[in-house]
Amino acid sequence: MVVAYDSVEGIAESLSSYEDFYGLYESRRAAVARGESLSTFLVLGHYFLANTGVVRRLAAHRSSVARCQPHLALVMTKDDFIGVAAAHNPKMRRDLVINRMSDHVFGANMLNPFPHPETTCAHCGEKWVIESCCDLESKTYILDDFDLSPFVGQAVGDLITDLSARRDGEYRLSTFNGEREFDVDHVISEEDCAIPVVDRHFHIACLEKWNDAGCGFDQKQSYQYPSRAEVAAHEEEGITQLFNAAGFTGVGAKKTGWPDHVFKLFESMGANQNDLDEMVDRRQEIEREIEYVRIETDQGTFGFLGTPMPCFDISESGLVAADLGSHFPEDLALIPINPHQNPAEAFYRAIQQKASVQH
Repeated sequence: MVVAYDSVEGIAESLSSYEDFYGLYESRRAAVARGESLSTFLVLGHYFLANTGVVRRLAAHRSSVARCQPHLALVMTKDDFIGVAAAHNPKMRRDLVINRMSDHVFGANMLNPFPHPETTCAHCGEKWVIESCCDLESKTYILDDFDLSPFVGQAVGDLITDLSARRDGEYRLSTFNGEREFDVDHVISEEDCAIPVVDRHFHIACLEKWNDAGCGFDQKQSYQYPSRAEVAAHEEEGITQLFNAAGFTGVGAKKTGWPDHVFKLFESMGANQNDLDEMVDRRQEIEREIEYVRIETDQGTFGFLGTPMPCFDISESGLVAADLGSHFPEDLALIPINPHQNPAEAFYRAIQQKASVQH
């Protein structure tokens, strides 16, 4: 049975207002939680609604993407978008072939990419409407000097409720007393320490004004993995530093060709035979443009695949996706990068937890 939140027509109807569009997003998340299977759509030429319930923005700043945007419909299926985009820019075919393999990769942004209808622009104070919902940039800040004193005597759950209700940004509790897992019933004392993070949303022009005025510079930005351009010349060194900082020992990173199991991963994630044949035929070209870094450590072996959306390969690490959190499908082996932390920290923590259980 086709439902409104998983059809071109139903999604188009939700675009009558920003509140309705946001409600559709919440309906899709609820559907995934119920175990429903969804399709992936491109909406407003800007947002990918993935079959996992998450949403990510189209990389419109890339000239190759911007070139095809005038030809995009209001709502498109994923395959329709791939056909249009590749037709208007054949060079995009490599990226699109890889991204179409799995909606886990295709829509792997774990952040909420657009604000709650009541959230206001951090600079001008205005809310978003459907006409302006694509005029959006976000910055994530770590509030490591957060004043916890007003919450002394209350439960951690009350703190979380207070943070989630704030509308000058989207707040969430990152760590409590240095831990990422916390007891919501714990009563807060003066000795406790909480570090929230906040996503501040801006109209694009407002963010420029915010930056020009030096606003937010007293707040530490959250961990952001460097862009491909920033790490291209020093990728092995940078990844080695990430793993060393997380606690791994004996770390060595080296660029290699794509292991055969990476191609098999794409096949297992739903690639059709034409796509696989194209990848095999262009293997050397793909390997030159999208490098694979093999990471050997005393604790396990990992890989880094520099796809259009970089991810880590845990196939040979001794870990499975479920070790990293319930939000990952069990069979996912290419793990998208979480922009809020050094990704190697999650791997190290999972390895330590497995080791403690085994002993």
